[in-house]
Amino acid sequence: IRRETIADFMNDPSTDDKINTLIKGLNDPFYELREMSILGLKEAMTMDSSFYGKIELLAKYDPDNRVQAAAIEFLADKDGNAYISVFEDKIEDSSYVVRGAALSALLNTDTERVESYLESFKSIKNIVLAQIIADHFIENKDTTHLEWFNTGMDQYKGNDRYYFLGKLGRYLALLNDADTRL
Repeated sequence: IRRETIADFMNDPSTDDKINTLIKGLNDPFYELREMSILGLKEAMTMDSSFYGKIELLAKYDPDNRVQAAAIEFLADKDGNAYISVFEDKIEDSSYVVRGAALSALLNTDTERVESYLESFKSIKNIVLAQIIADHFIENKDTTHLEWFNTGMDQYKGNDRYYFLGKLGRYLALLNDADTRL
């Protein structure tokens, strides 16, 4: 019943009662319900920020990597600049899911150090991180990384190559758009 309630409320967190139920879900012993609660609270339009401390604790210490990643994404979305130190602590996490969430958060908040973050991760062969980096290049219309994309096509196999190929296609479209504007 807890799962169904949180699933229902996360899709429509429009009342204080629903938001309070999602906040209570942050303490659930089952990791999936904590993650679902974070995702539901992320969708809430109005809420008291008093529970952000709890989300920060989940980002730092939750035993489940998916909960940590969801909490990092929540903090980045709501007030990323206030949590840069949390993101920096998690950028070297052993879990690529957590590292990816932290990298994405830092790329969107700590603009002064974006290049150093990108350089430190561009050589890591992991599709989660590669997709985040590729999205950053595409969203920022950075047309100077074709060689990195070509190298990535040689590194990835199977499903990872398929996902990377999708990013490469978007990047090539960006390059084509840039060429037609010249």
